[in-house]
Amino acid sequence: DSFQELAQSKPEVLAKILAVNAGTETLESIGEQAPEIAAQLEGKSLLTKFFDLTPVDGGVKNADGKYVVTLSVPALSEAVSDVLVLHYSTVRNLWEVITPSNVDVQNKQITAEFEDLSPVAIIAKADAAAAVDNAVGSAPKTGTASDWALYMGAAVVLLAAAGFAVKKSRA
Repeated sequence: DSFQELAQSKPEVLAKILAVNAGTETLESIGEQAPEIAAQLEGKSLLTKFFDLTPVDGGVKNADGKYVVTLSVPALSEAVSDVLVLHYSTVRNLWEVITPSNVDVQNKQITAEFEDLSPVAIIAKADAAAAVDNAVGSAPKTGTASDWALYMGAAVVLLAAAGFAVKKSRA
């Protein structure tokens, strides 16, 4: 696990990743550790928190020897632009920003190539509603609005009308 490896080899990097995931630090604060990518982080938001990217069954490599990875990104939408992958290489001990080879908004997936696999986060320019809220957990609204109150009201009106009609016919 890359996070355990970081705890041993680069605790300051792990602390930064955990602080960004917790919402106590911003993406821009990573630029303090990696000034070479600071400009690429400006104005970006997390679409995913950092997670450990690990190969399944050894992973799939292309002809160049890079891992080709397709990631599911539920927060991917038309409201985001400039989608990038923020990666900390535990092999090379460096932060890097990777431009995906494919961004599929309809299927909410991105595909990118990596020299090695370790902690990553998906970042993008996004409106506030599209970004992950790191400070407070939230769940999306699911289902549809219920119309039960409308139907109950209609039933009461129909019962009252029926009762009035029965009373009038007996009179």
